[in-house]
Amino acid sequence: MTTNNSKQLRRQPEQDRAKKNLNAMLDAAATLIGECGADGFSMAELARRAGVSKPALYRYFPNKQAVLLELARASFQENRELLVASLKPDNDDEWQAMRKAMQQYCHLQRSQPYRSHLRAAIQADPELMALDMADTRQNSRFAEDIFTERYPGVDRQALRTRLMLIMSCAETVAHMTTQVSSSEAEQLIEQFIQMCQASLPASRQA
Repeated sequence: MTTNNSKQLRRQPEQDRAKKNLNAMLDAAATLIGECGADGFSMAELARRAGVSKPALYRYFPNKQAVLLELARASFQENRELLVASLKPDNDDEWQAMRKAMQQYCHLQRSQPYRSHLRAAIQADPELMALDMADTRQNSRFAEDIFTERYPGVDRQALRTRLMLIMSCAETVAHMTTQVSSSEAEQLIEQFIQMCQASLPASRQA
């Protein structure tokens, strides 16, 4: 993927104070996006909410698109940490662990309104969509390696394809849980996990 440098983070923070400022900017951006959408905030308001000057903000982010790109990366990293924790090698019951991870992921969606707005922004921007697809592939490869190790006889190509579909569908299910009651959200999660168990070749190889 060819990246437009005007959308990239201009510098990586090295000192603790700089990292703290960057985190404050991203936290403020998440709050603003949750309140007024991905297009509804200004860089000036972001600087004010983050407690930094506009020049300090622009030292890191040349524009709002760069903010969205970095916020997407941060949310993807948080999602991956949930997946990695759920499929760690010493976890004997991967499906129960994945159920818990999905519950935690849906809780993030329900408790962090910016995620729905960020998802809409991702779907409207080719660069963000490419980043999202790369993240889906990375997560699928990680899960594929885990399942292949546990179930050596599995058809790896079929497993890879189905994991890609599951990773994509998980995002849709998580968004759906933001629109329904807590009890219905739990039902959606449970049915989704059961569908995953039924569809993955590995689930029939145990």
